[in-house]
Amino acid sequence: MFKGKELKDCVWKAANAYTRVEWERHMTKLHAVDGKAYDWMMKVNPVQWSRHGLVQEPNPIGYSITSLNALTHG
Repeated sequence: MFKGKELKDCVWKAANAYTRVEWERHMTKLHAVDGKAYDWMMKVNPVQWSRHGLVQEPNPIGYSITSLNALTHG
């Protein structure tokens, strides 16, 4: 379907972007590299495939386990 290292790099960088600004920068580059691939990616809500869209809820139990693990294996 869509091929090429530059295209793949654009998609992965957009998917792993921590901020919307960073995501938009990579998506702009993707659009310049392959407009059809950009259109295809934008058919899916970016919240479903990009890191910047994920809402991370604090998990006190997870933090406690991580802290305990760090203390015991430290």
